[in-house]
Amino acid sequence: MYKLYYTTRSFTTESTALIARIALEELGQPYEVEEVELSPAPPDWYLGLNRHGQIPTLAMTSDTGGPALVAPSSAILLALAERHADEGLLPETSQDRAACYACLFDMVEKLHSRYMQVFSPERYTAESTHTDAIRLAAFRAIGAYFAFMDAALANQPFVSGARYSICDIYFYVMARWYVDVSPADGLRPFESHGNIVAYCRRIEARTAVRASLRMDDIALIAATGASAKQGAA
Repeated sequence: MYKLYYTTRSFTTESTALIARIALEELGQPYEVEEVELSPAPPDWYLGLNRHGQIPTLAMTSDTGGPALVAPSSAILLALAERHADEGLLPETSQDRAACYACLFDMVEKLHSRYMQVFSPERYTAESTHTDAIRLAAFRAIGAYFAFMDAALANQPFVSGARYSICDIYFYVMARWYVDVSPADGLRPFESHGNIVAYCRRIEARTAVRASLRMDDIALIAATGASAKQGAA
């Protein structure tokens, strides 16, 4: 049994549990969730689980039988996919698996980190007058990443190649974040990335993805380009 600690009060309009929840649903693993109130500060009991106070954290049993805690979302994806390797969330060959890892880490470094600069630019400077410049640079980097990915998805069905993987779970949620911040601040509207829109339709056709969205009353994005909590179909 897994236990997922998360919050619905985050930088975006939706649950921080979505990446981990989709992975657990794809793997067909039983799990429970506990929402953590982070405002005005993470509670002491949660800091005992995650010293950074970050969300989400996954509690599981280690290979030796003791308790184990995994965070952040990218590490949760890797831990679950490797533990349940027969379920196919990682490629079979070492070469394809290495490419999948590289793709995931690239998104963490070049996309997720840029979103953090959009949501909390004050964390990246000691000068309050610099926050607008930080956000602008982050928006430009996010826009460039999505243009690159839109071109890549013209030639392949999934983010890291021919097969669905943990990279698709991660990028799908990053696409939802893009909807939250575009077309404001100069980003192209989500709908203008035709290959990404088609890709999201494929992802949202998956039973595990739809179930995950429904659990937190999160809407589909591919049909309308809207990510407000309107209820998943």
